Amino acid sequence: VIQRIQSYLSAGDLESGLANAFTVKLENAKKSLEKGNMEASINQVQALFNQVEGLLNADKIDASTAGGIIFDLKVLVGENPTFTDTRDNHEYKTIKIGTQVWLAENLAFKTETGCYFYGEDPEYEELAVSIFGRLYTWDAAVAACPPGWHLPTDAEWTQLVNFLIDNGYGYEGSGDDIAKALADTEYWKELTNVIEAAPGYNAITNNSSGFSGRPGGYRYEPGYPEEFQSVSEIAAWWSATVVDEIATAWLLHYSMVKLQTENVQKNELALSVRCIRD
Repeated sequence: VIQRIQSYLSAGDLESGLANAFTVKLENAKKSLEKGNMEASINQVQALFNQVEGLLNADKIDASTAGGIIFDLKVLVGENPTFTDTRDNHEYKTIKIGTQVWLAENLAFKTETGCYFYGEDPEYEELAVSIFGRLYTWDAAVAACPPGWHLPTDAEWTQLVNFLIDNGYGYEGSGDDIAKALADTEYWKELTNVIEAAPGYNAITNNSSGFSGRPGGYRYEPGYPEEFQSVSEIAAWWSATVVDEIATAWLLHYSMVKLQTENVQKNELALSVRCIRD
């Protein structure tokens, strides 16, 4: 949270006096926690929360800045707060997994170019976007996340995978079969074969991590026989990491037990986006 406050100060979004006062409160909360005084630490964080909220209500601090600080304070005390993208007022669930904070839904923001929804039927746009989010070319994806969030790198995706493996999110509490732990409990194609660790088998038991991965499919660039494919079968998310115009896609498949990776020509496909907190 202190780093966030310093970033707002550097950007000119927060006065130095307020930034210093906020930082002192957080440092005091940290000292209390280090001394084992949890109650005092929580009270100090709550005091800062109340101060920021009061400044917001009095129009003495920008709404986006206040919202960012309040969000991080809630995460600090163990909540998974919702996040509202001020660009379109879309509200997202969030989830903290290890030290990372993720949007727990696919991004829905409509960029000017390189952005689609599954099927592109205007009659069903609102429904499709509300369930699966939008699909983005890589160029659109790297700039699509709201302020304070970004498209995750391969290293950040790998950190997520390693945390889940190391902390018993494999299907039977060990191993790298973490697909069910990442997949949502709805919208997956039903798997009739008995692959118990796959998202499509008994999907109601999915999502122990809270990541809530939904299978929005993908879109080929025009010219392919079928532009949109694999909704309900594949969840495919972009990585920000690119080598020689090749990006990594991170995939869940209804019949596979691991989070897979695939190298993709970066603007050949449009995929889903999951944003991670800066």
